[in-house]
Amino acid sequence: MAKSYVKKINGTVKLFVNDEIAPSCAYTTYFHERNCYKEFADAGYQLYSVTIAFATGSMNSFKGYTPHEAGIFDNENGPDFTIVDEAINKVIRANPNAYIFPRVFMTMPEWWCEQHPEETIVDPCGKMREMLFSDAYRKDGGEMLKQLIKHIESKPYAENIIGYHLAGGCTEEWFHYDRNGSVCDNTKKYFFRFLDEKYPEEKLPRELPNLQNLKVMGEIQDKLLARYLEFSNTAVADSIMHFAKIVKETTNYEQTVGVFYGYLNEVVNPLNGDLALNYIIDCDDIDFYCSPNSYINTRGLGIDWGDMMPFSSLKEHNKIYFSECDIRTSLTDYINNCRPGSDKNNQYYDPIYLGPKSIFKSVAAMRKAFSHQITRGNSLWWFDMWGRWYSHPKYMAEVRRCRKLCETLDYEQYGFKSEIAVFIDGSLYYRHGMGHQSVWSQNSIRNSLGNSGLSYDMYLLDDFKANYKKYKAIIFPATLHTDELLKAKKMCDVAGISVLLGSVEKYKFTPEELRDFARSAKAHVFCESDDVICYGNSLLSIHSATAGEKKIKLPKTATVKNVCSNKAPFRADEITVKMKKHQTLIFTLKD
Repeated sequence: MAKSYVKKINGTVKLFVNDEIAPSCAYTTYFHERNCYKEFADAGYQLYSVTIAFATGSMNSFKGYTPHEAGIFDNENGPDFTIVDEAINKVIRANPNAYIFPRVFMTMPEWWCEQHPEETIVDPCGKMREMLFSDAYRKDGGEMLKQLIKHIESKPYAENIIGYHLAGGCTEEWFHYDRNGSVCDNTKKYFFRFLDEKYPEEKLPRELPNLQNLKVMGEIQDKLLARYLEFSNTAVADSIMHFAKIVKETTNYEQTVGVFYGYLNEVVNPLNGDLALNYIIDCDDIDFYCSPNSYINTRGLGIDWGDMMPFSSLKEHNKIYFSECDIRTSLTDYINNCRPGSDKNNQYYDPIYLGPKSIFKSVAAMRKAFSHQITRGNSLWWFDMWGRWYSHPKYMAEVRRCRKLCETLDYEQYGFKSEIAVFIDGSLYYRHGMGHQSVWSQNSIRNSLGNSGLSYDMYLLDDFKANYKKYKAIIFPATLHTDELLKAKKMCDVAGISVLLGSVEKYKFTPEELRDFARSAKAHVFCESDDVICYGNSLLSIHSATAGEKKIKLPKTATVKNVCSNKAPFRADEITVKMKKHQTLIFTLKD
């Protein structure tokens, strides 16, 4: 069995396999029959994820769709592990030296739900699904997970397996299946137990909250509702930690575990259940957290696809941020054209399920997504959802370039660090009603920063004291100010650090306003033209919002190399380049 762990090197958390640094770029697909395993192996990729499922319950509980044609535990009479063997062996046949972390969709089979109706909720398609905080789900799902791991460890391919990515709930991202907090009669015993154990002194009524009270403007006044919001997020986190511990114990603490969770910058409705990042982030049994690139504005070009999580806090807590780059290309097609008849309800026909029509824009999108992640020290996998999205020489040349950059990058070769930090208040969504757009303040600041020409770090507010003195300027976008946030602002004032504070009246800032704030704090501004600039780890990228000449001011003179061309490196403190609209370029910087 391969051994894996994570370790911080030069401020970046890296994956190690058998005591050697593993690649930061991986590949996976839902449609195994349309895989590009061999093409990615030929491009030098060694790290792969393989998608498998406990059952064929819908992955998207709103659309009633699943990409999983068979589930391991669909048959009540016993598991069918040939599903697992076939999926993993497809990768190994293409790349015998592959490192694989199975992505396990821990949805319970239909027969289990029928036997445990009191542990289920009815999803929007009318199907019974396990409540994510159910004791029975934790017990039986945990036993299924153990069976899966023990089967894998008994196979010859066990040496290729380096860890597990645990997925569950709606869209496999640990959202409640109804994305409405799983509020139903079956929930009462769990919510009441939470109140008894954590807030016995409050003497709150033993009833479910009125969700209409979430629609208020400003602060939520309904204390029962506020407690339910906390419960519906932390209870999901408790289940995730329970399953992660099972993986660690079953693998003798020798393999890594990752999960989707903590989309504080993207999903503002607390009834989804994934917002207790500050509660779960220090779990020793979880090594990496995952999210897709932002879906805001339907993945349009000319804008940044920001991080769904405060990426700097993940590094602070010795976790890897693994970004799912499901980047559409000109080859992306509708599901039914890839696997005929599988999208029975014709649900996947929105524009977001297609990519740019041109190769040029597809490459620009891929570079933009990659450079955003690598400049932050994140890892990523190319998610070839329905298969063959990247099966073109130019796309494969791009993923090869990305892999080489990850492997050759010297993170300390250009000595400039971000001078601006954003601190995200993870408690905001338990307190802020959904009746006013200011609830989107922490999402909005990320989007504006993407086109501001500024380099920034992003933390949970919980990590303020350990980090604030490193920066010239600090942004608190939360519009409701806790005592903790106000105390943090006062500490900045005492230290002479400039502060930008969000409010209900002013919860959106334009890129120009953010640049003005940076200049007033004497923080570096890379670019004035509202293009997308990503900087970090001695890399700089620009994605053009408009066509024309672009000027990028460097904080100090560097040896600059455009990795997207064959031109020789040059010394400069400013990069001037003529760009087409929606083009992406990547530069290495050296002192």
